Amino acid sequence: MQEWFLEAEGFEKLGGWLIDQQSVREMGSPYVMAHGLGVPVADAVTHFTVAEAADFRLFARTRDWTAPWSSHSAGRFCLLIDGVALDEVLGTERVDWHWQYAGLVHLEPGVHSLALHDLTGFNGRCDAVYITSGENPPDDDGKGLLKERKRLACPSDTVCEKEYDLIVAGGGIAGTCTALSAMRL
Repeated sequence: MQEWFLEAEGFEKLGGWLIDQQSVREMGSPYVMAHGLGVPVADAVTHFTVAEAADFRLFARTRDWTAPWSSHSAGRFCLLIDGVALDEVLGTERVDWHWQYAGLVHLEPGVHSLALHDLTGFNGRCDAVYITSGENPPDDDGKGLLKERKRLACPSDTVCEKEYDLIVAGGGIAGTCTALSAMRL
């Protein structure tokens, strides 16, 4: 089976999508949001390489953030594979984070592009995209999802040994001042 777990905040180009970190504690990951004040934002784009031709199911981990107040989903988006939109409109189901089915596509071996394509500019949200030649998305409960996220996003247990003069953990005022001071010195 071929599979990819693509964290949305790790896409090569975020386009107009912004990283939102407010739910890291609950989800184990930030997500991206298309905040265009009603004007669709530029696509977030990344690439993946297919080894063998197959039919692939795509799922996006998303939510309908307006579901508690409206039957009309505001943050709608779709996935583009090699510039072609899949049929399903995403961000239109359930208020909670879940894997929403995005579509089925046949892919030949080689490098393919994947894009998050905003349809509304009203805060569409995407945590990750899962592409599989299998049937189902990863487990979606708390600890099960974290385990799957680690297995699929970081499949190797190898340690990367590098030497650093300084590591700043955190981007608050203290971390920012530390990083700026270190850069200047």
